[in-house]
Parts: sequence; C-alpha cells; structure tokens
Amino acid sequence: MPKIKRVLVLHHSHIDIGYTERQEKIEWDHIEYIRQVLSILRSGSNEKKKRYSAFRWNCENLWAVEKFLQSADRQEQTDFINFAQERRIGISGNYLNSTDLIDGRILHDQLSAAINSINSLGIRTTTAMTADVNGYGWGYTDILYENGIRNLLSCVHTHHGMYPLRRNQQPFIWISPKGNELLVWNGEHYFIGNELGLSDDSIESYIIRDGRIENKLPIDRLRAERVHNYLDHLERSGYAFDFVPVTVSGFNSDNAPPNPQIVSNIEEWNSQYGDSVVMEMATIDDLFDALEKYRDSIPKYSGDWTDWWADGVGSTPLTVKQFRQAQRKYNLCKALVPSLRSQRIAEAAYNINLYAEHTWGYSASVSHPWKSMVNLLESRKNAYAINADAAVSRELDEIAAAYGATPHGLGKELYLLCKNPHTRPMTLPIQVPMEHLSMGAIRIYDPDTGVEYQHQIETASRGYIIHLIISLAPGELKRLKIDEKGSGFDSTSVVTSTMGLDGIHDLHANDLSDFAGYFENDFFQLEIERGNGIRSLIDKRRGRELTKSEDSYAPWTPIYERTQTEDDQRTVRRRMGRNRKAMSTTRIVGQLIDVRVEETGPVYTELMLEYSLTGTSFCAVSLRVFNALPLIFTSLQLHKESIWDPENLYLTLPFTTGDADEELWIDKTGAVLRPRIDQLPGSCTDFYSVQQGAALISDTASIFIGLPDTPLITLGSLDPHPIRLSGDPELRNRDELYAWVMNNFWETNFKASLGGFHEYQYTLSLGELDPQNLFAAQSDAAAGFMVAKSFPDTTEAD
Repeated sequence: MPKIKRVLVLHHSHIDIGYTERQEKIEWDHIEYIRQVLSILRSGSNEKKKRYSAFRWNCENLWAVEKFLQSADRQEQTDFINFAQERRIGISGNYLNSTDLIDGRILHDQLSAAINSINSLGIRTTTAMTADVNGYGWGYTDILYENGIRNLLSCVHTHHGMYPLRRNQQPFIWISPKGNELLVWNGEHYFIGNELGLSDDSIESYIIRDGRIENKLPIDRLRAERVHNYLDHLERSGYAFDFVPVTVSGFNSDNAPPNPQIVSNIEEWNSQYGDSVVMEMATIDDLFDALEKYRDSIPKYSGDWTDWWADGVGSTPLTVKQFRQAQRKYNLCKALVPSLRSQRIAEAAYNINLYAEHTWGYSASVSHPWKSMVNLLESRKNAYAINADAAVSRELDEIAAAYGATPHGLGKELYLLCKNPHTRPMTLPIQVPMEHLSMGAIRIYDPDTGVEYQHQIETASRGYIIHLIISLAPGELKRLKIDEKGSGFDSTSVVTSTMGLDGIHDLHANDLSDFAGYFENDFFQLEIERGNGIRSLIDKRRGRELTKSEDSYAPWTPIYERTQTEDDQRTVRRRMGRNRKAMSTTRIVGQLIDVRVEETGPVYTELMLEYSLTGTSFCAVSLRVFNALPLIFTSLQLHKESIWDPENLYLTLPFTTGDADEELWIDKTGAVLRPRIDQLPGSCTDFYSVQQGAALISDTASIFIGLPDTPLITLGSLDPHPIRLSGDPELRNRDELYAWVMNNFWETNFKASLGGFHEYQYTLSLGELDPQNLFAAQSDAAAGFMVAKSFPDTTEAD
C-alpha cells in the first residue's frame, strides 16, 4: 500500500450567496477575489516575490467566473485566460452549488451557456467542483457529462448529514442514468486545510477535535502535528493513494478572499518535512491527473446521491411555490418555441438557478430572526423567484400574442386559444379566469366543427373562472368560441354533448346537497368519517381500495409537530441531528370537524374538509374530483401561526395500488428512480426533494401523486428513529409516505417563522405503467397547454 507522499492543497473560496453578506455584495467580493488572484499570480514574476509563482487558485463555480469576465477590462480578461490555460487557475465546470429544486432542463441550459462562453475564450474544463452541499440528484451526472465534464470533486459538509459510501477521501466512478461515467473524488469538508493550519489565523476545531488551540500552541507546531496526525489516520484507515487533496480557504469562513500566506506555510512545511511528504498548491485538474493512474482499481456505483440538506426548501414554502411555477412556465415556453433564446428567457433561467442555489438565508436567521440583515437578505433571495416568474410570464404573454391572444375587448367576440406544444396527445382540465363575464349562461364550442364543450363556472374573488376539459393532439392549436346563451346566470352551464373527447362521455355528479360522507363517480368511490377523515378511496374500474389499511392516518390528513424548548433556538435544533426532530417533539394529527360540498357540476365536484389542527387558526383540505378523468386535485389551505420553536407540517399520502409487486418511484433533477433502491450506498433514505411527484407502480396499475407546489416527501416513520442509510437490508421502498409541507428545522439559516396564509396543491391520478413515460407525461402536463383569450375584430375572426 503506497505511503502518502504528496499533499495537494486546493485553494478556493466557498460561494454561499447570502449566508455571510448581501447577495450583491458577495457577487462583488468574488469578482474582486479573482482580481486579487491575478495580482498575486502576476507578482510571481517579480524576483522578490518569486515564491508566488507556486500560487494556485480554484474558481469553485462558473457563476463567479462569468461575473468577473463581465466586469473585467481587456487586460484582466487576457491575464485570466492565460493563467487558466497555464493551469495556475483551476476552472470548475459547475455553475453554482445547487439544490434538487432545480429543473434538469433549466440547469442544463444555464450550464451549457456558461461552458460555451468560457470555451469560446480558449479555456477548457473537464472537472467540476462543489462544496458544502450534501448531495446531488442522480441526473446531475448526465447534465455534467453532456456539457463535457468528466470529473467531480465533492467537498460535502456532513452537519446533519453523512458521506456516501460511508467514508470520505475516496474516489468512485459514478454511473449515470444514461450509462455515462463520471470520476468522483468524495472529499473532505472544504475547510479541512484551515483546520490543519495551512492558512494562518484561521485554525479551529470544528472538524478536528483538538483542545490544544486553547492552550495556544505555536501555529507552526500545531500545523505540523495536525498534518502528520491526519496523514497517519488516513494510512491506518487503509488509504490507498500516494497523494491526498486538501481544500483550504483564505480564512475559516465562506466567501473568503485568497490568502498568499498559504505559499509561505507550504514552503515552511517542505523545508522541514519535504523529504517524506511534499506539499504543493494545485488545481482541481491536477487532482484528477494524479488519480488517473489508479482508475482501473476505482469501484463503480450508480444511483442517487440523496441530499441531506434538501429540507431547506421547506422553510420558505410560499416562495418555493412561485419558483416552481416559474420553472413550469419556462418549460412551457421552451416547448412552444424550442429554439427560444430571448433575453427574458435567459433572465428567467439565471434567476431560477440563483434561487435554487443552496444558501437558504443569512447565518443568523434562526438565532436573531428580527435582525434587519436577516429579513433584507430573505427579500433578496425571494426576488430571484419573483423575477424569474415575472420574466418568463412576459415571455409567455408574447408567445401567446403571436398565436392571436389579445387584451380584453368589450363588445367583441371572445375566443379561447388552446395549444398543445408537447409531443404526446394530452387531455387536461383547464381554467379560464374571466373578470368581465356577462350575467348569462354561456356556450363553449368549436366554430369549425360545431362540437360543444361542457364547462363549469366558479365564482372567484374577481369575477369567475371557467373550467373545462380539452383533448389536443401533439402540436394542435384549437380555437373555441365562447357565446352567451340565455338570460339567467347558470353556475354550471351544463351542455349535453360528448365534449369532443374520444372515449369520454357525459357524466353527471351526484346530488350532494345533503352530503352524508359518501361520494361516487365513474372512477372513484369516496367515504369520509367525522374526526378521522377519509376512510376509504376506491378505484372503481379495478375494484381496489387505494388507501393502505395498516396506516393509522387517513389520506390527505394534516399533521403538525412542535419541539418546545427552554434552551436557545440554535441549541435545540443542533441536538436533533439527522432525525430533524427530538424525543420531546409533540405530534398532533388534524381532526376532521366539518365536510361540505363547495361545488358540483358537469366538470367536477369539490368537497371541503375542515380540520382542527394545533399551530393553525384555520386548516382545510379541498378535494376536486373530476367527472371525466381519473383525477383528483387536492388543496391544503391554512392560516399558520408564527412559532419560533422547531416545527414540521406534513400531509399524509398513504396510497397503494393494492398489488404486492408495486414499487415507489420519484423524479428528481434529470432522473427517474426508486428511493432506497436506486441510490448510492450510505446515502439519505428519510426524505427526498422531487420534481413532479411520486408514483406507485405495479405490473397492472399505477397511482401518481403530484406535488406541484411543495417538493419534499418523507418516507418512513415520523417518530425519532435510528438513522438507516441506503444499502440497509431492513429498509423498504414501500414505506409510509408523506408530503413534507414545511419546516424550520435548521439552526442557522432557515426561515424561523412559517406563519401566514398558505395554499398548496396536490394531485392524484391513475394510469401509465412505465415509469419513464409516466413522469415525462406528468412533466408535460405540469407545463400544460398554452391557454389564452382572444377578442379579435369580427373581420379578423371571419
């Protein structure tokens, strides 16, 4: 076994946008840090400062490179390009340290644009670096590979988390969903070099537990002892390489500047110990060059590197909802115009990537939530989602206008434009808001064929919403006419017809004016029990119960948890560890106190279930059961009280096809997978951040559970329990399933208060058996049709 002969010191600044300072200040800092690096490298040609010729720097993300090049003058750009080509500056082929919130297509678009930009300057990168983030979606491998990246250095932070493969400082070959291979170095915490003493005045004992700092041991002696002890530890643990990478920051903080003193510390080490172990500054490409000779002996693994920090998205659920809406509109725009390259779509992609970046707030968000910096930085973070939604909404409006959409035109005829931009035929419910609808029954029909469409009119806060179901072929654009029909306002506007849908016939909802806890249509039979909630949900076509009888909670039941504490708010959260709760956590299950029929008509019936739930002053779940589709829309509505203690809110999802061979599938960034099966060994198995939702699939049936607004799911018992990692034979893929609606668990930078008014949508549908096709179809359905109103002049309509 080779003895460690080289220590590769990888100097970088960890990019954490909004954790330590204002987001725009952090952007400016990282631009200036690269300028400082150029100054240090230029000084290496000066005889008095020749030592700095050994200085190396690694740009952790392409975002910082992009920002620098946009602000640099011609000489700075030239120097940067030259130093990068000489490999004195390492360029990471990773745009930002992202969460699983990011949609695969949008991440690919942003990364591709950034890599193409630096390639055009003659800079090539085949290596990506990330720091701090505790996992990556499996599809991230293919996104990197398709953009020319072949290597990945991961410096995860295991606070409330864990390394995959159950150890760090080890390489593996990560096989992607498409069979591509990415060489990964599963490294140490990104501050390990600081704790070893390579950067003066920053040595601590966060990673290395060592009380001698308090004894004020001389820095050079402490550095020597720690480095030797660290190398000895690796060798005793079976470390199989003659080099080891060590990442170091300018000082022990995120967003830190470059530190030229590291060169002197390395020189001092080499003068004393260089005969046995040489230390040298290196780039990320140098690391993988050193690893290449070992490639044939490196093990291969496939599966998801499940993120232990995915729960951060649950601390800002309202903004995440808007963010996910922006992603769906982005994908709709791209489906309508595949070659779209507008300024607005680029602005949307940029802001989407910035919001999905892993920093969820200022470092004092939990300990001092009243501080101005906490709230101002939260507003800036939210602005990324808001600006993305605004930009892509404007783009969608312009595309719709090209198809004939117009503003309201009083006294003009009204047409409805529906475009299916996807490559599959689709049947979807659509909503048409109408602020100016005359008080008369309406008629909706295809003027080319005369076919009429059933519809249902909902009274809204400003006017009305027309609901109907429409089928469109791939690429089809349908223009429907909306005419007045009669003088009395009809809230359902029943039109007896086949609705123009193949195989879908007229259905009439039950008369539920005297609702007694029972509902039935052609697809579902539903029973509701006071106190307990939904007692039964039956798939009538198969004659199967869709709820798991062994579960103690009824479907779509809200559950609230709170951990009251007499300690400070950071301490109680820190002690929770990987469980995200404590033995003292109190759990309250919502109690059903009222059920009423909100609406019933030819398109859907809506039931409103009101619950009594601690932590809320109002809590209700609406079920919109469609007549012509095996589809239920669920809406969780609540007024959440503001509570500083650690909290969790869940919604139960105890569904099953009833088949013994069913498996649970989810879709994450760029990949469809089975949790607890398609994962790297030693990864997280308690919760996941999904894109469209989750599906239970057997050989003969499937249930799709859509989560358009809140992406987190939890799997397994809600009780505190021993943490089981992927690969544990006792884990079940089909375990208790919950939507994790919100939480404020983390002790530093989660939003402390979850209070306010909230509404979050969920869906349940039956059908497709192939996992890949199912999630692709659901992704298209989530983006939906382009739906717009047109008030053309009569001559134009004719």
